[in-house]
Amino acid sequence: MSNSTQPDRSNLYLFGGIVVVVAALFYLTQGGGSAAPAADPSAQHVQAESAALRDSFSVEESGEVGYMTYSDEKFSLSLDYPVTWSVQAVEDPYVVALFFAPAESAQDSFFDNVVLTYEDLSAHDEITLETYEAAALGQFQSVMPGYQVLESGERTLGNYEARFLRGAQSLEGVTLEILSVFLIENKQAYVMTYSYDPLNQNVFEQDVERMLESFELF
Repeated sequence: MSNSTQPDRSNLYLFGGIVVVVAALFYLTQGGGSAAPAADPSAQHVQAESAALRDSFSVEESGEVGYMTYSDEKFSLSLDYPVTWSVQAVEDPYVVALFFAPAESAQDSFFDNVVLTYEDLSAHDEITLETYEAAALGQFQSVMPGYQVLESGERTLGNYEARFLRGAQSLEGVTLEILSVFLIENKQAYVMTYSYDPLNQNVFEQDVERMLESFELF
């Protein structure tokens, strides 16, 4: 096989974190996110911690009523999330944590969720938010051919300059809207991806905005 047909290995490595996000979307739409949070918020967080595959994170009450603070020593970051949501921290080179919203009804087949991923870009030079976002879009469209861009542009993640990409995709009969927020700080990439069913009128939008605004690096 000629060299011209070989994949760009550096590009595959560079955007491995985005590939994981896409894979997580498929997993969650096929029942992977079907475990509803416990009715008792305190029991919910104990359950989440005991089920975690690594122990570098902690969960404690936030200074804001109705929210918990997730902190992770491994990735040196923290953010607030709603007390009614559940969290899972997994042992994965890209995935920091998955946050699951409670079911809106007994008929819900998909739980709105936020996936937080990380990628070390220190081996690559001249990586900008724009190039990272463009490559992310390319991978989304490659893996999900029906993916449609709804809007994109500048925003913030915590107090950091970031970019966002909002799109729509039908997966396993469920039409989802997907908001990804991209941040590059000190050659480290962080992506928060919020997937939700627009038929539920995006009822968790305010909670997710709080999560995005509370993001901190330490």
